[in-house]
Amino acid sequence: MISLDLTQPYPVLCVLLFFGCGLLVFIADVRTYRKRGMVQEERFSVAVAWTNVVCGAGLLLALWIYNQFVW
Repeated sequence: MISLDLTQPYPVLCVLLFFGCGLLVFIADVRTYRKRGMVQEERFSVAVAWTNVVCGAGLLLALWIYNQFVW
């Protein structure tokens, strides 16, 4: 089970910011570029959004590994 250690808020805040920014890019930018037919900008926004989501998931996994096995 994943438990977040809220005594060190910075890593948890980074995870939330990565997920939040990725979701916001998906909702706002990709949808806007798709409506306007801007293909290159849409592709770049999708890449940025997935990068944010993957970084957030990787940091969450790293936090879990650290809390379970190292600390």
